Amino acid sequence: MNKRRDEKSIGNENIENKILVEQSKNQRGEVPVLNIKTDGVVNLVDYILATETSHDQALQRANDACRKIALDSGLTRLYTITIPSGKYIINQEVKISPYVKLKSEGYVGFSVTFNGTAFYISPDVNDPKYENTSPDHLNKNSWNRGVFFDGSIGGFIFTTTLDNELPITKTIAIEIGSRDPSSDRRTPVSRYVLDNVNVYGFETAFKFNAVNNYIGTLKHCHLELNNHAIYFKSPNDTQINSGENMVFDNCIIAISKKEAVLIDVPGHDITFHNTSFDFNSSPIFRSIRSGTCIRLNNCYIEKIGDGLGEQLIYSSESMLVGETNGRNSFYIKNTPIAMQRPTKLFKNLPNSSGGYINLHLDIDGLELRYGDTNIVSPYDIENRFLVNSPKVFLYQKKIINMTITRSMLSKEVNLLSNGNFERSILDKDLLIPTADPYWVVTYSSGISNPLIKQEGVGASKCLKYTTTNTANTIKLEHKFMYNVEASETLLMSNLFKTNKVSTRTEIIYRLECYDISNTLIQTLNYYDKLSQSTPVLDVEDTNFRLTRSVGSFYIPFGVIKIKPVLIVNNVDGSYFCIDDIHIEKSK
Repeated sequence: MNKRRDEKSIGNENIENKILVEQSKNQRGEVPVLNIKTDGVVNLVDYILATETSHDQALQRANDACRKIALDSGLTRLYTITIPSGKYIINQEVKISPYVKLKSEGYVGFSVTFNGTAFYISPDVNDPKYENTSPDHLNKNSWNRGVFFDGSIGGFIFTTTLDNELPITKTIAIEIGSRDPSSDRRTPVSRYVLDNVNVYGFETAFKFNAVNNYIGTLKHCHLELNNHAIYFKSPNDTQINSGENMVFDNCIIAISKKEAVLIDVPGHDITFHNTSFDFNSSPIFRSIRSGTCIRLNNCYIEKIGDGLGEQLIYSSESMLVGETNGRNSFYIKNTPIAMQRPTKLFKNLPNSSGGYINLHLDIDGLELRYGDTNIVSPYDIENRFLVNSPKVFLYQKKIINMTITRSMLSKEVNLLSNGNFERSILDKDLLIPTADPYWVVTYSSGISNPLIKQEGVGASKCLKYTTTNTANTIKLEHKFMYNVEASETLLMSNLFKTNKVSTRTEIIYRLECYDISNTLIQTLNYYDKLSQSTPVLDVEDTNFRLTRSVGSFYIPFGVIKIKPVLIVNNVDGSYFCIDDIHIEKSK
Protein backbone atom coordinates (compact mmCIF):
# COMPACT_ATOMS: atom_id res chain seq x y z
CA MET A 1 0.00 0.00 0.00
CA ASN A 2 1.41 3.39 -0.99
CA LYS A 3 1.95 5.81 1.87
CA ARG A 4 1.49 9.55 1.84
CA ARG A 5 4.59 11.50 0.87
CA ASP A 6 6.68 13.36 3.48
CA GLU A 7 4.66 16.29 4.74
CA LYS A 8 7.83 18.40 5.16
CA SER A 9 7.73 18.89 1.39
CA ILE A 10 5.23 21.69 2.08
CA GLY A 11 6.93 24.81 3.32
CA ASN A 12 10.40 24.40 4.81
CA GLU A 13 12.02 24.07 8.20
CA ASN A 14 12.91 27.76 8.41
CA ILE A 15 9.25 28.69 8.05
CA GLU A 16 8.23 26.13 10.65
CA ASN A 17 10.90 27.48 13.03
CA LYS A 18 9.41 30.95 12.61
CA ILE A 19 6.07 29.64 13.83
CA LEU A 20 7.70 27.91 16.79
CA VAL A 21 9.34 31.20 17.74
CA GLU A 22 5.99 32.94 17.60
CA GLN A 23 4.45 30.16 19.66
CA SER A 24 6.92 30.83 22.47
CA LYS A 25 5.34 34.24 22.99
CA ASN A 26 2.37 32.47 24.56
CA GLN A 27 4.29 30.42 27.13
CA ARG A 28 1.89 31.58 29.84
CA GLY A 29 -1.00 30.04 27.95
CA GLU A 30 -2.61 33.39 27.29
CA VAL A 31 -4.68 34.20 24.24
CA PRO A 32 -5.61 37.72 23.13
CA VAL A 33 -9.01 39.18 23.83
CA LEU A 34 -10.59 40.88 20.84
CA ASN A 35 -12.64 44.01 21.18
CA ILE A 36 -14.80 45.99 18.86
CA LYS A 37 -12.07 48.56 18.18
CA THR A 38 -9.66 46.19 16.44
CA ASP A 39 -9.14 46.55 12.70
CA GLY A 40 -10.92 43.33 11.63
CA VAL A 41 -7.75 41.28 11.08
CA VAL A 42 -6.20 38.86 13.56
CA ASN A 43 -3.13 36.66 13.27
CA LEU A 44 -3.42 32.96 14.00
CA VAL A 45 0.01 33.00 15.65
CA ASP A 46 -1.47 35.00 18.55
CA TYR A 47 -3.75 32.04 19.33
CA ILE A 48 -1.16 29.26 19.21
CA LEU A 49 -0.09 27.85 22.57
CA ALA A 50 3.36 26.35 22.97
CA THR A 51 1.93 23.49 25.03
CA GLU A 52 -0.21 22.19 22.15
CA THR A 53 1.10 19.70 19.59
CA SER A 54 -1.41 20.60 16.85
CA HIS A 55 -2.95 23.81 15.53
CA ASP A 56 -6.64 22.92 15.28
CA GLN A 57 -7.39 24.29 18.76
CA ALA A 58 -5.74 27.61 17.93
CA LEU A 59 -7.80 27.88 14.76
CA GLN A 60 -10.97 27.13 16.71
CA ARG A 61 -10.16 29.72 19.37
CA ALA A 62 -9.46 32.38 16.76
CA ASN A 63 -12.71 31.58 14.93
CA ASP A 64 -14.78 31.65 18.12
CA ALA A 65 -13.33 35.01 19.17
CA CYS A 66 -14.01 36.54 15.74
CA ARG A 67 -17.52 35.13 15.64
CA LYS A 68 -18.32 36.60 19.07
CA ILE A 69 -17.30 40.12 18.06
CA ALA A 70 -19.30 39.77 14.82
CA LEU A 71 -22.43 38.89 16.77
CA ASP A 72 -21.81 41.48 19.49
CA SER A 73 -21.48 44.20 16.85
CA GLY A 74 -24.70 43.21 15.05
CA LEU A 75 -22.60 41.85 12.16
CA THR A 76 -21.14 45.29 11.46
CA ARG A 77 -17.59 44.02 12.14
CA LEU A 78 -16.48 40.85 10.40
CA TYR A 79 -13.02 39.36 10.90
CA THR A 80 -10.30 37.74 8.83
CA ILE A 81 -7.80 35.33 10.36
CA THR A 82 -4.42 35.63 8.65
CA ILE A 83 -2.25 32.51 8.68
CA PRO A 84 1.54 32.87 8.15
CA SER A 85 3.36 30.58 5.74
CA GLY A 86 4.19 27.17 7.19
CA LYS A 87 2.82 23.73 8.05
CA TYR A 88 -0.08 23.33 10.48
CA ILE A 89 -1.18 20.05 12.06
CA ILE A 90 -4.92 19.33 12.17
CA ASN A 91 -5.78 16.52 14.58
CA GLN A 92 -9.51 17.25 14.90
CA GLU A 93 -12.32 19.06 13.11
CA VAL A 94 -12.28 22.86 13.04
CA LYS A 95 -15.70 24.49 12.68
CA ILE A 96 -15.56 27.85 10.89
CA SER A 97 -18.39 30.37 11.10
CA PRO A 98 -19.63 32.00 7.86
CA TYR A 99 -18.85 35.31 9.63
CA VAL A 100 -15.12 34.48 9.68
CA LYS A 101 -12.67 34.37 6.78
CA LEU A 102 -9.22 32.71 6.52
CA LYS A 103 -6.39 34.28 4.52
CA SER A 104 -2.93 32.87 3.78
CA GLU A 105 0.28 34.86 4.04
CA GLY A 106 2.42 32.68 1.77
CA TYR A 107 2.07 28.94 1.34
CA VAL A 108 0.00 27.48 4.15
CA GLY A 109 0.00 23.71 4.51
CA PHE A 110 -2.60 21.83 6.53
CA SER A 111 -1.58 18.26 7.43
CA VAL A 112 -4.71 16.33 8.40
CA THR A 113 -3.96 13.34 10.62
CA PHE A 114 -7.44 11.98 11.47
CA ASN A 115 -10.28 10.26 9.66
CA GLY A 116 -12.91 12.98 9.30
CA THR A 117 -13.53 16.55 8.14
CA ALA A 118 -10.67 19.01 8.59
CA PHE A 119 -12.64 22.29 8.18
CA TYR A 120 -16.42 22.42 8.54
CA ILE A 121 -18.07 25.69 7.47
CA SER A 122 -21.65 25.98 8.72
CA PRO A 123 -23.95 28.41 10.51
CA ASP A 124 -24.65 27.78 14.17
CA VAL A 125 -28.12 27.02 15.50
CA ASN A 126 -27.85 30.15 17.65
CA ASP A 127 -26.91 32.47 14.79
CA PRO A 128 -29.36 35.37 14.25
CA LYS A 129 -32.11 35.00 11.67
CA TYR A 130 -32.70 37.92 9.34
CA GLU A 131 -35.68 38.11 7.03
CA ASN A 132 -37.65 41.22 6.05
CA THR A 133 -35.90 43.19 8.78
CA SER A 134 -33.69 46.25 8.90
CA PRO A 135 -30.97 46.76 7.79
CA ASP A 136 -31.80 45.39 4.34
CA HIS A 137 -28.32 44.09 3.57
CA LEU A 138 -28.63 41.51 6.34
CA ASN A 139 -31.64 40.01 4.57
CA LYS A 140 -29.33 38.97 1.73
CA ASN A 141 -26.86 37.13 3.95
CA SER A 142 -24.14 39.68 3.31
CA TRP A 143 -22.03 38.23 6.13
CA ASN A 144 -21.33 35.25 3.85
CA ARG A 145 -19.90 37.44 1.10
CA GLY A 146 -16.17 37.36 0.67
CA VAL A 147 -13.68 34.52 0.55
CA PHE A 148 -13.96 31.77 3.17
CA PHE A 149 -10.48 30.53 2.22
CA ASP A 150 -8.40 33.23 0.53
CA GLY A 151 -5.18 31.70 -0.74
CA SER A 152 -4.48 34.41 -3.30
CA ILE A 153 -1.16 35.14 -1.54
CA GLY A 154 0.59 31.78 -1.68
CA GLY A 155 -2.30 29.36 -1.33
CA PHE A 156 -3.74 26.75 1.02
CA ILE A 157 -2.42 23.20 0.60
CA PHE A 158 -4.23 20.25 2.19
CA THR A 159 -2.49 16.90 2.60
CA THR A 160 -3.23 13.95 4.82
CA THR A 161 -1.14 11.32 6.56
CA LEU A 162 -3.87 8.73 5.88
CA ASP A 163 -4.07 6.56 2.78
CA ASN A 164 -7.20 7.22 0.76
CA GLU A 165 -7.01 3.78 -0.82
CA LEU A 166 -8.10 2.19 2.45
CA PRO A 167 -11.87 1.49 2.45
CA ILE A 168 -12.26 2.94 5.95
CA THR A 169 -10.79 6.30 5.00
CA LYS A 170 -13.36 9.14 4.96
CA THR A 171 -11.10 12.18 5.04
CA ILE A 172 -12.65 15.45 3.82
CA ALA A 173 -10.59 18.61 3.42
CA ILE A 174 -13.44 21.17 3.49
CA GLU A 175 -17.12 20.52 4.15
CA ILE A 176 -19.62 23.33 3.57
CA GLY A 177 -23.26 23.46 4.63
CA SER A 178 -25.27 22.29 7.61
CA ARG A 179 -25.51 18.60 8.45
CA ASP A 180 -28.94 19.16 9.99
CA PRO A 181 -31.87 18.93 7.51
CA SER A 182 -34.00 20.97 9.92
CA SER A 183 -31.64 23.98 9.86
CA ASP A 184 -33.34 27.33 9.47
CA ARG A 185 -33.29 28.63 5.89
CA ARG A 186 -32.65 32.14 7.24
CA THR A 187 -29.12 31.10 8.20
CA PRO A 188 -27.77 29.68 4.93
CA VAL A 189 -24.25 29.31 3.62
CA SER A 190 -24.41 31.28 0.39
CA ARG A 191 -22.73 33.85 -1.85
CA TYR A 192 -19.29 32.67 -0.77
CA VAL A 193 -15.92 32.12 -2.48
CA LEU A 194 -12.96 29.78 -2.01
CA ASP A 195 -9.79 30.90 -3.77
CA ASN A 196 -6.51 29.02 -4.36
CA VAL A 197 -7.18 25.94 -2.26
CA ASN A 198 -5.20 22.81 -3.19
CA VAL A 199 -6.18 19.36 -1.92
CA TYR A 200 -4.16 16.17 -2.41
CA GLY A 201 -4.91 12.57 -1.46
CA PHE A 202 -8.26 12.81 0.40
CA GLU A 203 -11.35 10.68 0.15
CA THR A 204 -13.21 13.91 -0.76
CA ALA A 205 -11.62 17.29 -1.38
CA PHE A 206 -14.78 19.44 -1.13
CA LYS A 207 -18.09 18.21 0.22
CA PHE A 208 -21.20 20.38 -0.19
CA ASN A 209 -24.13 19.53 2.05
CA ALA A 210 -27.40 20.35 0.33
CA VAL A 211 -28.96 22.18 3.26
CA ASN A 212 -29.45 25.92 2.63
CA ASN A 213 -26.27 25.95 0.55
CA TYR A 214 -26.21 27.89 -2.72
CA ILE A 215 -24.40 30.48 -4.93
CA GLY A 216 -20.90 29.27 -4.10
CA THR A 217 -17.80 29.91 -6.23
CA LEU A 218 -14.46 28.12 -6.21
CA LYS A 219 -11.57 29.77 -8.07
CA HIS A 220 -8.04 28.63 -8.94
CA CYS A 221 -8.35 25.43 -6.92
CA HIS A 222 -6.21 22.37 -7.64
CA LEU A 223 -7.73 19.01 -6.60
CA GLU A 224 -5.55 16.00 -7.33
CA LEU A 225 -5.20 12.34 -6.28
CA ASN A 226 -8.46 12.42 -4.33
CA ASN A 227 -11.09 9.70 -4.61
CA HIS A 228 -13.73 12.39 -5.20
CA ALA A 229 -12.72 15.96 -5.97
CA ILE A 230 -16.25 17.32 -5.43
CA TYR A 231 -19.18 15.65 -3.67
CA PHE A 232 -22.71 17.07 -3.40
CA LYS A 233 -24.70 15.29 -0.71
CA SER A 234 -27.66 15.85 1.62
CA PRO A 235 -28.11 14.38 5.09
CA ASN A 236 -31.46 12.92 4.07
CA ASP A 237 -30.97 12.49 0.29
CA THR A 238 -33.15 15.48 -0.58
CA GLN A 239 -32.35 18.96 -1.78
CA ILE A 240 -33.14 21.57 0.87
CA ASN A 241 -32.97 25.09 -0.54
CA SER A 242 -29.64 24.30 -2.20
CA GLY A 243 -27.74 23.90 -5.45
CA GLU A 244 -28.39 27.22 -7.16
CA ASN A 245 -25.50 28.41 -9.36
CA MET A 246 -22.49 26.55 -7.96
CA VAL A 247 -19.50 27.73 -10.01
CA PHE A 248 -15.95 26.41 -10.49
CA ASP A 249 -13.64 28.83 -12.29
CA ASN A 250 -10.09 28.20 -13.56
CA CYS A 251 -9.68 25.05 -11.49
CA ILE A 252 -7.69 21.85 -12.07
CA ILE A 253 -9.29 18.51 -11.25
CA ALA A 254 -6.85 15.68 -11.84
CA ILE A 255 -6.29 11.97 -11.21
CA SER A 256 -9.51 11.41 -9.28
CA LYS A 257 -9.62 7.71 -8.42
CA LYS A 258 -13.41 7.54 -8.43
CA GLU A 259 -15.92 9.98 -9.97
CA ALA A 260 -14.32 13.42 -9.93
CA VAL A 261 -17.72 15.06 -9.41
CA LEU A 262 -20.34 12.95 -7.62
CA ILE A 263 -23.85 14.40 -7.28
CA ASP A 264 -25.95 12.39 -4.85
CA VAL A 265 -28.71 14.95 -4.41
CA PRO A 266 -31.43 16.31 -6.73
CA GLY A 267 -31.79 19.77 -8.23
CA HIS A 268 -28.28 21.20 -8.57
CA ASP A 269 -26.95 23.66 -11.18
CA ILE A 270 -23.18 23.37 -11.52
CA THR A 271 -20.99 25.35 -13.93
CA PHE A 272 -17.32 24.88 -14.78
CA HIS A 273 -15.44 27.68 -16.54
CA ASN A 274 -11.91 27.25 -17.96
CA THR A 275 -11.41 24.16 -15.83
CA SER A 276 -9.05 21.30 -16.72
CA PHE A 277 -10.03 17.68 -16.10
CA ASP A 278 -6.87 15.59 -16.43
CA PHE A 279 -6.46 11.81 -16.11
CA ASN A 280 -9.61 11.23 -14.07
CA SER A 281 -11.44 7.92 -13.72
CA SER A 282 -14.51 7.15 -15.81
CA PRO A 283 -17.00 8.77 -15.54
CA ILE A 284 -15.76 12.25 -14.69
CA PHE A 285 -19.27 13.35 -13.69
CA ARG A 286 -21.90 11.09 -12.13
CA SER A 287 -25.35 12.06 -10.88
CA ILE A 288 -27.71 9.58 -9.25
CA ARG A 289 -30.65 11.93 -8.74
CA SER A 290 -32.73 13.96 -11.18
CA GLY A 291 -32.65 17.70 -11.64
CA THR A 292 -28.92 18.03 -12.25
CA CYS A 293 -27.75 20.64 -14.75
CA ILE A 294 -24.02 20.65 -15.57
CA ARG A 295 -22.36 23.22 -17.85
CA LEU A 296 -18.81 23.09 -19.21
CA ASN A 297 -17.63 26.34 -20.80
CA ASN A 298 -14.18 26.57 -22.43
CA CYS A 299 -12.91 23.64 -20.39
CA TYR A 300 -10.34 20.96 -21.25
CA ILE A 301 -10.51 17.19 -20.80
CA GLU A 302 -7.53 14.87 -21.14
CA LYS A 303 -7.61 11.08 -20.86
CA ILE A 304 -10.54 9.44 -19.10
CA GLY A 305 -10.03 6.14 -17.32
CA ASP A 306 -7.32 3.77 -18.44
CA GLY A 307 -8.02 4.27 -22.14
CA LEU A 308 -9.11 0.63 -22.50
CA GLY A 309 -12.46 0.54 -20.69
CA GLU A 310 -15.18 3.17 -20.55
CA GLN A 311 -14.24 6.77 -21.25
CA LEU A 312 -17.38 8.52 -20.05
CA ILE A 313 -17.67 12.23 -19.48
CA TYR A 314 -21.03 11.87 -17.75
CA SER A 315 -23.10 9.03 -16.29
CA SER A 316 -26.71 9.87 -15.47
CA GLU A 317 -28.35 7.24 -13.28
CA SER A 318 -31.82 6.82 -11.83
CA MET A 319 -31.58 5.40 -8.31
CA LEU A 320 -35.19 5.90 -7.24
CA VAL A 321 -37.62 3.07 -7.98
CA GLY A 322 -40.51 4.28 -10.11
CA GLU A 323 -38.82 7.48 -11.28
CA THR A 324 -39.66 8.07 -14.94
CA ASN A 325 -40.13 11.77 -15.57
CA GLY A 326 -37.00 13.34 -14.11
CA ARG A 327 -34.49 15.33 -16.14
CA ASN A 328 -30.74 15.80 -16.13
CA SER A 329 -29.05 18.26 -18.50
CA PHE A 330 -25.48 18.44 -19.71
CA TYR A 331 -24.12 21.37 -21.74
CA ILE A 332 -20.68 21.57 -23.35
CA LYS A 333 -19.30 24.63 -25.12
CA ASN A 334 -15.88 25.02 -26.78
CA THR A 335 -14.24 22.11 -24.97
CA PRO A 336 -11.51 19.87 -26.46
CA ILE A 337 -11.13 16.33 -25.18
CA ALA A 338 -8.04 14.16 -25.72
CA MET A 339 -9.05 10.49 -25.67
CA GLN A 340 -7.28 7.22 -26.26
CA ARG A 341 -9.83 6.02 -28.81
CA PRO A 342 -13.35 6.69 -30.09
CA THR A 343 -15.97 5.57 -27.59
CA LYS A 344 -19.26 6.53 -26.00
CA LEU A 345 -19.10 9.69 -23.90
CA PHE A 346 -22.46 9.67 -22.11
CA LYS A 347 -24.41 6.98 -20.30
CA ASN A 348 -27.98 6.90 -19.04
CA LEU A 349 -28.83 4.04 -16.66
CA PRO A 350 -32.28 2.93 -15.42
CA ASN A 351 -33.41 2.17 -11.90
CA SER A 352 -34.32 -1.32 -10.75
CA SER A 353 -37.85 -0.97 -12.12
CA GLY A 354 -36.65 0.15 -15.54
CA GLY A 355 -37.45 3.83 -15.08
CA TYR A 356 -35.14 6.45 -16.58
CA ILE A 357 -34.21 10.04 -15.88
CA ASN A 358 -34.44 11.83 -19.25
CA LEU A 359 -30.97 13.01 -20.25
CA HIS A 360 -30.78 16.18 -22.36
CA LEU A 361 -27.51 16.99 -24.15
CA ASP A 362 -26.59 20.30 -25.76
CA ILE A 363 -23.16 20.34 -27.39
CA ASP A 364 -21.87 23.59 -28.89
CA GLY A 365 -18.26 22.87 -29.73
CA LEU A 366 -16.75 19.56 -28.59
CA GLU A 367 -13.41 18.84 -30.21
CA LEU A 368 -12.56 15.13 -30.10
CA ARG A 369 -8.89 14.18 -30.31
CA TYR A 370 -8.02 10.50 -30.52
CA GLY A 371 -4.72 8.77 -29.83
CA ASP A 372 -5.69 5.51 -31.52
CA THR A 373 -8.42 5.04 -34.11
CA ASN A 374 -7.25 1.81 -35.70
CA ILE A 375 -8.73 -0.54 -33.10
CA VAL A 376 -12.32 0.55 -33.76
CA SER A 377 -14.39 -0.89 -36.56
CA PRO A 378 -15.87 2.08 -38.44
CA TYR A 379 -19.06 0.15 -39.14
CA ASP A 380 -19.72 -0.90 -35.57
CA ILE A 381 -22.59 1.48 -34.91
CA GLU A 382 -22.28 1.47 -31.12
CA ASN A 383 -18.80 3.01 -31.38
CA ARG A 384 -20.14 5.89 -33.46
CA PHE A 385 -22.83 7.07 -31.04
CA LEU A 386 -22.27 9.39 -28.14
CA VAL A 387 -24.60 7.50 -25.84
CA ASN A 388 -25.51 3.92 -25.02
CA SER A 389 -29.11 4.00 -23.89
CA PRO A 390 -32.61 5.42 -24.48
CA LYS A 391 -34.24 8.51 -23.04
CA VAL A 392 -31.45 10.72 -24.37
CA PHE A 393 -32.34 13.91 -26.26
CA LEU A 394 -29.64 15.65 -28.25
CA TYR A 395 -30.17 19.28 -29.23
CA GLN A 396 -27.49 21.53 -30.66
CA LYS A 397 -24.54 19.39 -31.67
CA LYS A 398 -21.29 20.81 -33.01
CA ILE A 399 -18.56 18.21 -32.85
CA ILE A 400 -15.16 18.26 -34.52
CA ASN A 401 -13.27 15.00 -34.97
CA MET A 402 -9.58 15.89 -35.06
CA THR A 403 -8.57 12.58 -36.63
CA ILE A 404 -10.14 10.68 -39.48
CA THR A 405 -12.81 8.65 -37.80
CA ARG A 406 -13.22 6.48 -40.90
CA SER A 407 -16.91 6.07 -41.15
CA MET A 408 -19.58 7.00 -43.61
CA LEU A 409 -22.01 7.63 -40.78
CA SER A 410 -23.08 11.24 -40.78
CA LYS A 411 -22.70 13.24 -37.60
CA GLU A 412 -26.34 14.15 -37.85
CA VAL A 413 -27.40 10.51 -37.48
CA ASN A 414 -27.75 11.29 -33.77
CA LEU A 415 -30.63 13.60 -34.64
CA LEU A 416 -32.75 10.97 -36.35
CA SER A 417 -36.21 10.49 -34.87
CA ASN A 418 -36.03 13.94 -33.27
CA GLY A 419 -33.11 12.99 -31.09
CA ASN A 420 -34.64 9.96 -29.40
CA PHE A 421 -32.32 6.99 -29.04
CA GLU A 422 -33.87 3.56 -29.06
CA ARG A 423 -32.27 0.58 -27.34
CA SER A 424 -33.24 -1.70 -30.21
CA ILE A 425 -30.90 0.27 -32.45
CA LEU A 426 -28.07 1.11 -30.13
CA ASP A 427 -27.65 -2.36 -28.71
CA LYS A 428 -27.45 -3.92 -32.13
CA ASP A 429 -24.04 -4.61 -33.61
CA LEU A 430 -24.40 -3.39 -37.19
CA LEU A 431 -21.40 -4.95 -38.91
CA ILE A 432 -22.13 -4.10 -42.54
CA PRO A 433 -21.42 -6.87 -45.06
CA THR A 434 -21.82 -5.08 -48.39
CA ALA A 435 -23.61 -1.77 -47.93
CA ASP A 436 -23.85 1.29 -45.76
CA PRO A 437 -27.00 1.70 -43.61
CA TYR A 438 -27.33 5.43 -44.26
CA TRP A 439 -26.30 5.91 -47.91
CA VAL A 440 -27.52 3.97 -50.93
CA VAL A 441 -26.27 4.00 -54.54
CA THR A 442 -29.23 4.93 -56.75
CA TYR A 443 -27.27 5.40 -59.96
CA SER A 444 -23.81 4.48 -61.23
CA SER A 445 -22.08 4.39 -64.59
CA GLY A 446 -18.85 2.52 -65.01
CA ILE A 447 -18.75 1.76 -61.28
CA SER A 448 -19.31 -1.59 -59.59
CA ASN A 449 -21.04 -2.19 -56.28
CA PRO A 450 -18.91 -1.34 -53.24
CA LEU A 451 -17.08 -3.67 -50.92
CA ILE A 452 -15.79 -2.96 -47.45
CA LYS A 453 -12.03 -2.78 -47.71
CA GLN A 454 -9.06 -1.23 -45.96
CA GLU A 455 -6.97 1.01 -48.19
CA GLY A 456 -3.69 2.61 -47.22
CA VAL A 457 -1.27 1.95 -44.41
CA GLY A 458 -2.97 2.50 -41.06
CA ALA A 459 -6.30 3.18 -42.74
CA SER A 460 -9.57 1.78 -41.53
CA LYS A 461 -12.24 0.06 -43.55
CA CYS A 462 -14.22 2.12 -46.04
CA LEU A 463 -16.56 1.57 -49.00
CA LYS A 464 -14.47 0.80 -52.10
CA TYR A 465 -15.86 1.13 -55.62
CA THR A 466 -14.24 -0.39 -58.70
CA THR A 467 -14.25 1.65 -61.93
CA THR A 468 -14.81 -0.12 -65.24
CA ASN A 469 -14.71 2.60 -67.89
CA THR A 470 -13.89 6.28 -68.38
CA ALA A 471 -17.46 7.54 -67.95
CA ASN A 472 -17.48 7.11 -64.18
CA THR A 473 -20.41 8.62 -62.29
CA ILE A 474 -21.95 7.66 -58.97
CA LYS A 475 -25.02 8.96 -57.19
CA LEU A 476 -25.38 8.41 -53.43
CA GLU A 477 -28.68 9.19 -51.72
CA HIS A 478 -29.18 9.42 -47.98
CA LYS A 479 -31.84 7.01 -46.72
CA PHE A 480 -33.28 9.44 -44.16
CA MET A 481 -34.64 12.96 -44.08
CA TYR A 482 -33.01 15.64 -41.93
CA ASN A 483 -35.04 18.03 -39.78
CA VAL A 484 -34.06 21.60 -40.68
CA GLU A 485 -35.20 25.15 -40.07
CA ALA A 486 -35.19 28.22 -42.26
CA SER A 487 -31.92 30.21 -42.16
CA GLU A 488 -29.90 27.20 -41.03
CA THR A 489 -26.70 26.52 -42.93
CA LEU A 490 -26.04 23.07 -44.35
CA LEU A 491 -22.38 22.08 -44.74
CA MET A 492 -21.19 18.92 -46.44
CA SER A 493 -17.73 17.40 -46.58
CA ASN A 494 -16.34 13.96 -47.30
CA LEU A 495 -13.09 12.02 -47.50
CA PHE A 496 -12.35 10.85 -51.04
CA LYS A 497 -9.62 8.36 -52.02
CA THR A 498 -8.40 7.22 -55.43
CA ASN A 499 -5.26 5.52 -56.63
CA LYS A 500 -4.69 7.37 -59.89
CA VAL A 501 -5.52 10.56 -61.74
CA SER A 502 -4.24 10.29 -65.31
CA THR A 503 -6.56 11.70 -67.94
CA ARG A 504 -8.62 14.14 -65.88
CA THR A 505 -7.76 17.58 -64.55
CA GLU A 506 -10.60 17.79 -62.10
CA ILE A 507 -13.05 15.70 -60.09
CA ILE A 508 -16.56 17.12 -59.89
CA TYR A 509 -18.57 16.82 -56.70
CA ARG A 510 -22.21 17.79 -56.69
CA LEU A 511 -24.54 18.12 -53.70
CA GLU A 512 -28.27 18.09 -54.37
CA CYS A 513 -30.90 18.52 -51.65
CA TYR A 514 -34.54 17.51 -51.95
CA ASP A 515 -37.43 18.48 -49.69
CA ILE A 516 -40.12 16.22 -48.23
CA SER A 517 -42.03 16.27 -51.55
CA ASN A 518 -38.87 15.16 -53.42
CA THR A 519 -38.47 18.59 -55.04
CA LEU A 520 -34.91 19.78 -55.70
CA ILE A 521 -34.38 22.85 -53.53
CA GLN A 522 -30.64 23.46 -53.81
CA THR A 523 -27.63 22.42 -55.86
CA LEU A 524 -24.00 22.93 -55.00
CA ASN A 525 -21.04 22.07 -57.26
CA TYR A 526 -17.42 21.70 -56.27
CA TYR A 527 -14.65 21.41 -58.86
CA ASP A 528 -11.56 19.76 -57.45
CA LYS A 529 -8.66 21.02 -59.56
CA LEU A 530 -5.92 18.39 -59.79
CA SER A 531 -2.26 19.19 -60.26
CA GLN A 532 -0.91 18.48 -63.75
CA SER A 533 2.60 17.96 -62.36
CA THR A 534 1.65 15.13 -59.99
CA PRO A 535 -1.04 13.10 -61.76
CA VAL A 536 -0.25 9.87 -59.93
CA LEU A 537 -1.04 9.75 -56.22
CA ASP A 538 1.00 7.72 -53.74
CA VAL A 539 -0.79 4.45 -52.93
CA GLU A 540 1.81 2.97 -50.56
CA ASP A 541 0.59 4.88 -47.52
CA THR A 542 -2.20 7.24 -46.55
CA ASN A 543 -1.07 10.21 -48.66
CA PHE A 544 -3.71 9.54 -51.32
CA ARG A 545 -6.48 10.88 -49.05
CA LEU A 546 -8.27 13.90 -50.44
CA THR A 547 -10.49 15.54 -47.85
CA ARG A 548 -12.98 17.80 -49.56
CA SER A 549 -15.54 20.28 -48.28
CA VAL A 550 -18.29 20.38 -50.87
CA GLY A 551 -19.59 23.67 -49.51
CA SER A 552 -22.61 25.11 -47.73
CA PHE A 553 -25.92 26.85 -48.41
CA TYR A 554 -28.86 28.28 -46.47
CA ILE A 555 -32.11 26.40 -45.95
CA PRO A 556 -34.91 28.37 -47.66
CA PHE A 557 -38.10 29.41 -45.91
CA GLY A 558 -40.80 26.77 -45.66
CA VAL A 559 -38.47 23.76 -45.82
CA ILE A 560 -38.65 21.54 -42.73
CA LYS A 561 -36.95 18.35 -43.98
CA ILE A 562 -34.26 17.69 -46.57
CA LYS A 563 -32.60 14.66 -48.10
CA PRO A 564 -29.02 15.11 -49.39
CA VAL A 565 -27.69 13.45 -52.53
CA LEU A 566 -23.99 13.28 -53.43
CA ILE A 567 -22.91 12.92 -57.06
CA VAL A 568 -19.30 12.32 -58.09
CA ASN A 569 -18.12 12.57 -61.74
CA ASN A 570 -14.85 12.25 -63.65
CA VAL A 571 -13.15 9.71 -61.42
CA ASP A 572 -10.33 7.84 -63.15
CA GLY A 573 -8.13 5.01 -61.89
CA SER A 574 -8.86 1.41 -61.03
CA TYR A 575 -10.85 2.22 -57.89
CA PHE A 576 -11.95 4.97 -55.54
CA CYS A 577 -13.25 5.15 -51.99
CA ILE A 578 -15.73 7.51 -50.35
CA ASP A 579 -15.41 7.71 -46.60
CA ASP A 580 -16.46 9.88 -43.69
CA ILE A 581 -19.34 11.80 -45.25
CA HIS A 582 -20.38 14.62 -42.93
CA ILE A 583 -23.60 16.60 -43.07
CA GLU A 584 -23.60 19.44 -40.54
CA LYS A 585 -26.11 22.12 -39.63
CA SER A 586 -25.51 25.46 -37.97
CA LYS A 587 -27.16 28.84 -37.63
